[in-house]
Amino acid sequence: MISCKLQMSKNPKKVNHEGIRNLLKLAKKSEYYRDFIFEFSKKSRKPIITSGNNHLFDIKNLAVDTKKLIYYFFDGGGVNYLNIFPFTKKEWEKRNEYIADCYKLVGISNKDSAWISLPYGPWIDGHMSQDAVRLIGCNFLPATLSNNQIMMQRIWQEAQQMDVNLIISSPSILRFIEKSINGLELSSKINKAILSKDLVSKRYKKYFKNKYNIDVFNVYQVDNIFIGIECKYHNGFHYDPDRVLIEIVNERSHLEMVKYGNMLITSLISEAIPVIRYKINNKAKINFNLCRCGSNWPRLNIKETNIDKKYEISGGVNFSSSQISNALSVLKPKFKECLLEIIENKEGKCLMNFYIKFKNSDIEKIKNEKKFIEKIKNSLENMSLNFKDAIFEGYAEIVIYFRVSNSKKSKKINLIKIKDKRILNQK
Repeated sequence: MISCKLQMSKNPKKVNHEGIRNLLKLAKKSEYYRDFIFEFSKKSRKPIITSGNNHLFDIKNLAVDTKKLIYYFFDGGGVNYLNIFPFTKKEWEKRNEYIADCYKLVGISNKDSAWISLPYGPWIDGHMSQDAVRLIGCNFLPATLSNNQIMMQRIWQEAQQMDVNLIISSPSILRFIEKSINGLELSSKINKAILSKDLVSKRYKKYFKNKYNIDVFNVYQVDNIFIGIECKYHNGFHYDPDRVLIEIVNERSHLEMVKYGNMLITSLISEAIPVIRYKINNKAKINFNLCRCGSNWPRLNIKETNIDKKYEISGGVNFSSSQISNALSVLKPKFKECLLEIIENKEGKCLMNFYIKFKNSDIEKIKNEKKFIEKIKNSLENMSLNFKDAIFEGYAEIVIYFRVSNSKKSKKINLIKIKDKRILNQK
């Protein structure tokens, strides 16, 4: 029996106790959670806390028989591991029904026609969005990515013939689409864009609204856990508490509820690999007041932190500072600091300038500077499978600079600093 009690938020809506009970029953069948349950009941009495760093999304953590699985999707994870996202039929249907309900919240109906410009293949995003708009009854163009502007223009011609008025994509991909076609054509055809992968700035939304009269709606998902969506008032992310349980907790205890703090996410529709009290580094608060849009779903107001924040580059690929640190950790000599500048070029693709600092004495020992820079580049390109794809297919370019470090701050730890100079992250 699981002794650890999930903390309930002070939500005026009735808590989905049945969903929680079913999820906890599944957790007992998962190798990952059995360790937590044993630790809680026999040793340190620590509450269940899961996170990406614990490699939760591993096939060994299944809570169901493999015969019940119908889909497997992948995520690049890190240098030495691959995240796997398996789904049962019931879970896949419930997940995409929820996404469809979120799309309806921003006014999507069967009268809309959608261009889905997201990764397909073994990646989940395109398949997930396609199933959601299918449930709504939309026409859709499932056109996967292309780093070739001529090909993107050809896809746009097909989209126009289908009277597409909605783009479901990511922030950097939408910018690439804009750079690839005549922007004025966007104004006459597209009125909504639903974006995942990365949270965009107010400036980004204002830019598309003022220039093309396109309403941009961000969805909020972390590690392929779909959480919620913005409404037209852009005052937080609406989520359904019957399907997603969110706790705002004290960082030290993880049991004390607070008004503003770290998030723990429990997906009440997860099944193949249960998602229970999944730790999100972003800080947030929950607003239970009725929104002007009329939805009675609560809203998450999120403040992104610099702790392992995700960054998206062209091609719809996410990476974090910890992935950079892990990729560079294989180098000899050891680096002291790394500054990354992300810049958008005229075509909407990403240029990534890595300024990597080493001790002066270590740099003097390097015999072949050109080969060493190539070694650094290879390490970064292998940051994850997704990232390698983005570089290989030409969505992003890496440039390496290495320097002497005089920083006293970096004596004990390898510092990673990221400056995102693109419009999508400029306030």
